[in-house]
Amino acid sequence: MAFLTKEQYEGKQRAAERRMTENAKKETLTEEQHDALSWLCMIRHEMHGHQEAFFHEESSDHTKFWNYIDTDINERLTKAGLSKIEFEYDELDDYNTDGFVISDLDDEDIDDDDEREERIAEALEEIIHLAETFNTTIEDYLREIDEEHGTSYCPTGISRLF
Repeated sequence: MAFLTKEQYEGKQRAAERRMTENAKKETLTEEQHDALSWLCMIRHEMHGHQEAFFHEESSDHTKFWNYIDTDINERLTKAGLSKIEFEYDELDDYNTDGFVISDLDDEDIDDDDEREERIAEALEEIIHLAETFNTTIEDYLREIDEEHGTSYCPTGISRLF
């Protein structure tokens, strides 16, 4: 992961704003569609940068991120006349309030602290993998929009190389 100076971060932010402004000029999408796609880009970036929030209930983003995936994204897209994103994951109820995957830890008593820590690490790894899958699914969706409409909503990831 690259660590950016304040100036570099601000430069990336300005570049993203310019891309969104240029995207909004494409007349093959409505203003509402551009707004929905710009919002999707913003929340994708937020979720991608804070994937552990999907696991940690105490995170202020935990419920918000799950709501994005469970309902908010597709409600916003369909309201704008865009197609839904098909997220593949077990029902939200499969994750309890402690971030454990219920199917793995339901009805299990774990007395050994080392085993408990290991199980927590495994569950976190599983959720991070799932969060990365969400990110990839959204990027694929944005890439299809870009190819169809000549926009630049999908991130390139070029700055991750530096």
